[in-house]
Amino acid sequence: MSSGMKSHETTFGDATMEKPHSVYGTFKVKMVITREPWWLFLKIFLGIFIAFLIAYTSFYIHANHIDSRFALSVGAIFAAIGNKYIVDSSLPESTTFTPVDILHGITLFFIFLVVASSAYALRLVKKRNIRKRIGLIWFSLRSS
Repeated sequence: MSSGMKSHETTFGDATMEKPHSVYGTFKVKMVITREPWWLFLKIFLGIFIAFLIAYTSFYIHANHIDSRFALSVGAIFAAIGNKYIVDSSLPESTTFTPVDILHGITLFFIFLVVASSAYALRLVKKRNIRKRIGLIWFSLRSS
């Protein structure tokens, strides 16, 4: 901390002063402020990470249970979009594409990939079932 006098070569808008010179007292305080940015990052983006993990867990459900797989993925999409609105309301407005927007976009893209891969897995399962049925019909026709 320090104090002193500071002279300014201006009238600071005072029209009654003839010469633009003013002296004012000063008080200086030097403070060092630190913060841990990882806690803030984790606090803001924990919801988006959990949304992706929810979508990712759909890979552990067999492709025959397609309702459960799509329900988890759609729930993850809603969670990610909800997290985006919550994070956007807590951060200052910006007209540029920020890293927060990039992270949300990447997460939504990967959740979409989870949905697309679930749809593709369903298609493969249905093709296999159709081939099995055609094979059974063909086998039964040849046996008769």
